[in-house]
Amino acid sequence: MRPDRLERIRRFIVSDAGAELMIQYHAPWFDARVIEPETVDMVYSQAVLEHVDDLAGIYRAMHA
Repeated sequence: MRPDRLERIRRFIVSDAGAELMIQYHAPWFDARVIEPETVDMVYSQAVLEHVDDLAGIYRAMHA
C-alpha cells in the first residue's frame, strides 16, 4: 500500500476520528458493481466461510 494510505490508517487506529470513512460495510461484496477491484484493505470473517456453497468463488472475490 502507498505510504500515505498506511499513515492515514495508523492515524485512524490511534484516534477514532473519521471512523465512518475508514470502515465501511458493503453487500453484496462479491459483486464488482458494489466493490471495485483492489479497493479493499482487509476482509474480516467470523464463523462465515464454513456456511458458503462456493468457497473457491468466495476466495476469488476476496482476492480481487
